[in-house]
Amino acid sequence: MERDDRDGVGAVTVLPEHECWRLLRAQTHGRLAFTAADGRPDVRPVNHVVDGGSVVVRTHAGGSLPVPDRPRSGPQDLPVAFEVDGLEAASGTDGPGHAWSVVLRGNAAPVEGLGGALDVGALPLAPFWAGAGHVVLRVTGTVSGRRLPLTDPARWRPGGAGQRGPVEG
Repeated sequence: MERDDRDGVGAVTVLPEHECWRLLRAQTHGRLAFTAADGRPDVRPVNHVVDGGSVVVRTHAGGSLPVPDRPRSGPQDLPVAFEVDGLEAASGTDGPGHAWSVVLRGNAAPVEGLGGALDVGALPLAPFWAGAGHVVLRVTGTVSGRRLPLTDPARWRPGGAGQRGPVEG
């Protein structure tokens, strides 16, 4: 599905779900966005792996991430958005290439207990940081993505690097 191209810079393509999951599987790092314990938005870089219809991330449990460090009774889901993005080089005369972004919006829950540990133990999910205090989260939700053409920098810098704006004519 494409959006129209009224401004002449190329259409934005809405990615089908299977393409979103393919792009998620092709990346090893992304960003986990959440509401921190102090109520403010926060984003944390994390490594991840796709496991079925979910994304499993490993991150440091401290700081602003409001995840319990031990099991408790009651709901433990944390509303989150998980995002990966990338650039695709141009092929032939396609222009400067494309950028894409995929977002998984939903909830993250700590992977706990023996069953949870066994489920994710074989996944290739090493931590960024070797210190103690990691938490493994399973993110489930709705995935969406889009691809858009990159603009040639010459189009936006007609008079040199200091000027910004579209090229006239």
